[in-house]
Amino acid sequence: MKTALPNVFASKEESEQDGIAALMKQMEKNHIQLFLAPTIKQQQEALVSSHEGLVAEAAAAAKSTISGLIDTMDSAMTGAWSKKVKEAVSQEADKFDALAADS
Repeated sequence: MKTALPNVFASKEESEQDGIAALMKQMEKNHIQLFLAPTIKQQQEALVSSHEGLVAEAAAAAKSTISGLIDTMDSAMTGAWSKKVKEAVSQEADKFDALAADS
């Protein structure tokens, strides 16, 4: 992860200002890679891990609500159309299991 700093006076064609500018640019890159990026990444991971439980709870609540709707529709509708609607709703409810498992 460490990057070698450029030789400021490597070429006689290169002016001193260009060399110093290259050195400053490389130092800034190193500062970002070594200090800022790990801190930001750690904060992001902490935020994600703290909200995984909330996502799982919301998915479980949504699935139970949809399951309640399926039961209500089961008693209210009859025929082939009602079976297709119930199948579609059941398939969508199963997606909440995957959402809860991912978090």
